[in-house]
Amino acid sequence: MKKAVLVILMVLMVIGGIFAEGQKDDGKITIGYTFHSAQDVFQNQLKEEFVKAAEAKGWEVKVIDPLLDIEKQVAAVETFISLGVDAIGISPLDSQGCIPAVKMANDAGIPIVSVNARIDPSAGEFVYVGSDNYDAGKMEGEYIASILPQGANVIYLQGTPGMDHSIKRRQAIMDTVIDARPDVTLLADQTANYDRAEGMMVMEDLIQAFPQFGEGDALITANDQMSLGGLEALKGAGISGVIIGGIDGTDEAKQNVKNGTFAITVLQDKAGQAQTSIDTIEKILNGETVDGDVMVPFVPITKENIDEFM
Repeated sequence: MKKAVLVILMVLMVIGGIFAEGQKDDGKITIGYTFHSAQDVFQNQLKEEFVKAAEAKGWEVKVIDPLLDIEKQVAAVETFISLGVDAIGISPLDSQGCIPAVKMANDAGIPIVSVNARIDPSAGEFVYVGSDNYDAGKMEGEYIASILPQGANVIYLQGTPGMDHSIKRRQAIMDTVIDARPDVTLLADQTANYDRAEGMMVMEDLIQAFPQFGEGDALITANDQMSLGGLEALKGAGISGVIIGGIDGTDEAKQNVKNGTFAITVLQDKAGQAQTSIDTIEKILNGETVDGDVMVPFVPITKENIDEFM
């Protein structure tokens, strides 16, 4: 009789193990997080801040780097769902391309937070935690427009096409510089995909294409990495005195503001976005209702206030 009971218990344990496969059973909160790529300086720092904020609460974070591939990012969300995570954070590569990821998470009953960049509202239920990217471009553009000489030339380097922040930052520059200053000439408006090396290569080509570009003109970009790449190209061509602006508030960009090489960088608060994302997830997991967007403001950094950030 004892032997029969033992066999039954062993069978039940095996069956239980099968049903529990891939599921968490330790009671610990586990969050899935997928972003753009570890090669993206800001995105990698944002990921590190997200993990740090989660671990400070005793949570575990499973990170998948999709290497700038939207299909891999959607697959990452599918993996998180199969692992039974409690919530998912995603910094979307494409506002439209991430729609299937949101739908899968909704179907699985797992809350999903869009961090730093928006997903198309038609995707389903999610919370956006980040900043108003139009504001970032507006801050950058208005400041540069205020110091740009009459009749200056402008080169604009866009972020990756299709990304919500790329679209909004560019629109703000068009509104605050190109449209607001009809005396200004837009020589070029093309992408360098938020990448420093690509920013340098694109700028090298543009310097060759537009030999009139030089002192008193402006290089405006959608992030600091492209501005830094563009600066390298300008130095290589022996061009100085160009008004340069970027977005992110990286340490290197701030140093360039300090020494006068950059006119402006707009601080994107990665620590604030990460902490707010984790706090928002905690509220959702505790059954609280989070309506609408949760915003973390941008801050312009110029020669007037640089000492506050160094």
